[in-house]
Amino acid sequence: MSSPTRTILLLAALLAIQIQNVVGNEYELPFFLSLGSKQLKQRVDCVSPMTDAQREWCRWNDDIVGLIVDGATKGLDECEYRFQKRRWNCTSSERDHFRAALSRGTRESAFTYAVTSAAIAWSVSRQCALREDLTQCGCGREDDEAGDDWDWGGCGDNLDQGRESSARFLRDDVKSPSPERRLMDDHNIKAGIEIAVRETKRNCRCHGLCGACAIKSCWKELPRNFHQIGAVVENKFDGSVKMKLNSGGGALEVAERNHVPPSNFDLVYLESTDYSRFCVKDSSVGSHGTHGRLCDPESSGTEGCAHLCCGRGYDTFEETDIEKCNCKFVWCCRIECEKCYRKVKRSYCKE
Repeated sequence: MSSPTRTILLLAALLAIQIQNVVGNEYELPFFLSLGSKQLKQRVDCVSPMTDAQREWCRWNDDIVGLIVDGATKGLDECEYRFQKRRWNCTSSERDHFRAALSRGTRESAFTYAVTSAAIAWSVSRQCALREDLTQCGCGREDDEAGDDWDWGGCGDNLDQGRESSARFLRDDVKSPSPERRLMDDHNIKAGIEIAVRETKRNCRCHGLCGACAIKSCWKELPRNFHQIGAVVENKFDGSVKMKLNSGGGALEVAERNHVPPSNFDLVYLESTDYSRFCVKDSSVGSHGTHGRLCDPESSGTEGCAHLCCGRGYDTFEETDIEKCNCKFVWCCRIECEKCYRKVKRSYCKE
């Protein structure tokens, strides 16, 4: 799937799953997803059906909207990467399936919202600091006190801009057919942003004669590889907390008695997932089924054939992989490699 296609599908389902016409309890696809494949663009135009506030902000921050698109694409990539060995694998190749999967208040919806908000915050924060061609954002400003032997300096990631941008296109747009789903989405969006920001580290550089560290300047920096943040979000998915609307109707509370309330970094959900419904193709729950999926006969985990194939069994084939090998440097200046053929056995779920 092309990068712009993945961008539109994810931003639509998350960034705009909220701008909806609700018929009964069904989501009507909003904004980016509703554009469809015929209108895919490398960057998103500041057009309807954005909210008025979003359109106005977009017109004045068109550079940053491009970074938001990049972040949303990264979020979808991470979602598919993290779920590639599960029955629901976060595939967005069919719009209706993706919408159906996200229309329920499940752990999967919680993860998708959180990983996308984290990816947008990460993308905007880092690119604002790294790219000199951007005129609407730059290095981050540090308000925290410096240390006794170091001071703030360098060009740190723009965490404030990352937070604002992710919230602007996700949190500010949460509209839902039920108050509990709105509260769930809002919590998970905020959690994703804070999970990303919490992975920030302080990096420092020494300055002085002959390599002495007489002066040390430091800056804040997010992980260079988003997989590090994605792993944290996946861990939160596995430990997500089931919630329900409280008696007052204005907040969520834990659904199970004596369960520890979630923190601002935890994911929350409203309804349990019936994973047996992901065994076969079922558009009502956003399932493509698991037939033809690669599985591991030796594993007892989610990627194991016993679990992933849902009892239908699997077929094992011997396949040939072609790899580069025996590479050598040729003066000057190129690398030449031979082709090596390697026999491997792979197993796939039966229909």
